[in-house]
Amino acid sequence: MTSRSALLLVAVGLATACSGLTPVTEAPASAPVPAPVLDSFAPTAQAFILSTNEPFWQARVEGEVLVLTGLDGERRLEVTRNQALLDGRHVMARDGSGQVEVRIAPMLCQDSMSGATFPYTGRLSFDDGQPITGCARPASDPPPGEPGQDQR
Repeated sequence: MTSRSALLLVAVGLATACSGLTPVTEAPASAPVPAPVLDSFAPTAQAFILSTNEPFWQARVEGEVLVLTGLDGERRLEVTRNQALLDGRHVMARDGSGQVEVRIAPMLCQDSMSGATFPYTGRLSFDDGQPITGCARPASDPPPGEPGQDQR
């Protein structure tokens, strides 16, 4: 059993213990176990791109740098946290002008202007302000095509 499977079984056990259900201890040997949605955001694959509309921002996380691009130009921030969580990825970055927070969740997202489909939904916040929602993808994935085209 992998450590990821063990962690999943512990989480299921805790959830079912609180609800009074009988926990599942092991999947049948013949049943395939699906890969977690977060595989592309595992700690070894930390680069991604988040885009928002109105206001227009692009946040590109690559290793220890968050590159924030908007109508006023580009801003490079030092990443202080880039953490995979059960519900997505959480990134904090800082420069002399302040702090930026990015959250990515494994939920399909349709761009509000182009209609393109992205594999992740994201939120961008400046200095603990109101989050701006947008769509995200791993940086290794090509930009999505027009609606109806193959996205991967």
